[in-house]
Amino acid sequence: MLPVSSTLHTLFILTALATYIWVVLGMVQSTSPRTAKAANIFSLLLLMWCIFQSTLALNKWYIDRVSSPPHLTFALAFPLIFFAATMAIPATRKIWDGLGLFHLTAIHLVRIPVEIALWMLLGFKQVPESMTISGFNFDIIMGISALFVAFLVYRNKIGKKALIAWNIIGIVFLAVIVVTAIGSAPTSMQWRDFNQTNYAIIHFPFIWLPSFIVPVVLFAHVLSIRKLLQVRG
Repeated sequence: MLPVSSTLHTLFILTALATYIWVVLGMVQSTSPRTAKAANIFSLLLLMWCIFQSTLALNKWYIDRVSSPPHLTFALAFPLIFFAATMAIPATRKIWDGLGLFHLTAIHLVRIPVEIALWMLLGFKQVPESMTISGFNFDIIMGISALFVAFLVYRNKIGKKALIAWNIIGIVFLAVIVVTAIGSAPTSMQWRDFNQTNYAIIHFPFIWLPSFIVPVVLFAHVLSIRKLLQVRG
């Protein structure tokens, strides 16, 4: 465990839990019977994945400065491969297509407490400044704007082009912070922030950021853009 406050640990665990609940709720409340039916098995798989990641982090498997590629790449790469594989299969692709645009947009509110946690971690010297709002992390903008954008989506008051643009900006912001996080993590691939390494990301519960929260946020952007491109006009 990192030498940080219990408040910070609690904040991040609750953030991950809220993300999990919202994802499952989005499937359960889907108007697609296929998506709603898949909620049970997917929620179980997702829970098992988070527990598995916790076990690896608590057993210090991610504390690895030698391996190439570093162990940390597994946390992010596996969810990406899983999503790509399920999108390539028509049956599972229809499950994702059943997720509503409101749920896919509102999920980005999670970026607000994540940014708060990162700012607090900076105070404990567990992440570099580059990973916060005072550095290259502008994700809080997406989190705050998601409050208004989700409301507009719910009221059907936002245009297709504007929503696509918002999602693309979100992907760009996410890509910037992911590259920064990986580049500053204590692995064989570290190339920046040697004076203040990104220690938090390889410890519990913060390992859930690259292994769970970031993939969910990315998938939500991709699925939203896919749904919008399928709409005429």
